[in-house]
Amino acid sequence: RTGVYPILERQTEHYSNLYDNAPMPFMLRLTWSGTALHAGRIPGYPASHGCIRLPKPFAQALFDTVRRG
Repeated sequence: RTGVYPILERQTEHYSNLYDNAPMPFMLRLTWSGTALHAGRIPGYPASHGCIRLPKPFAQALFDTVRRG
């Protein structure tokens, strides 16, 4: 959904508690209901459970730039 989302939580190493402990490096939580930005494989087709996957170099640069709130 479009909108303005403050960063609620930041974790360099995070693992999904909903999807088989899937790694979510450089996780930036946008909602408490499960939407986050994080590094992940981008297969070229819709494959996420609601998160926004980013190329790892970009995810790390974004993570290093933003803070909570």
